[in-house]
Amino acid sequence: MSNFVLTKQHLREVLIFCFNWKKSAAEAHRMLVEVYGDTAPTDKSCREWFRHSKDENFSVEDKPRSGQPKKFEDKELEALFEEDQSQTQEELAESLGVTQQAVSARLRAMGIIQKQGNWVPYELKPRDLFCAASTTALLNQFSWDVLTHPPYSPDLAPSDYHLFTKLKESLAGKRFQSDEEVQTAVTNWTKELAGSFYAEGISKLVSRYTKCIEIDGNYVEKD
Repeated sequence: MSNFVLTKQHLREVLIFCFNWKKSAAEAHRMLVEVYGDTAPTDKSCREWFRHSKDENFSVEDKPRSGQPKKFEDKELEALFEEDQSQTQEELAESLGVTQQAVSARLRAMGIIQKQGNWVPYELKPRDLFCAASTTALLNQFSWDVLTHPPYSPDLAPSDYHLFTKLKESLAGKRFQSDEEVQTAVTNWTKELAGSFYAEGISKLVSRYTKCIEIDGNYVEKD
């Protein structure tokens, strides 16, 4: 039996090798997963170490830590959100070089929560309120009527009759070890969908609303 012990330094040396081999961070991540499975670093970690290599930082040792915890700004977190809103707290902490507890505390202070796998503000910010006001003004400009969601008609929600149905088909037969794995699978699935998929779901609303109006708002059966 091999006495080989996998270390962070070894993994980082492999990443440097892949970098010099002109491989991309994504290719390096796939190679490491194929060899080391669940113990391989995350795709985010691979990209982070590739950035170090591009800056000609080829050290495989952890940076020495002082007695005081590292501080970071809100804008640093916001920049990571713009890059990928589906990152976990652990991945955010790794990118910032801080603890997961520090990230969690800062998210609470910023009023940021995770909904459907994405980090979003708990309360609307001024720019969100501006978007809502702009939408209302546009509806008034074209004299469009806004139809409220009738009671007892959950099948008028595109997420119910279109999105979730296909999502169930995608996840059927798969097993997940954690909630995080489920969130990652769902996020990746939604990113792979073409715009026409969402357009199809919205277009079905016309016939469904028509049917609902004709029967005075009673329950609409699924197709």
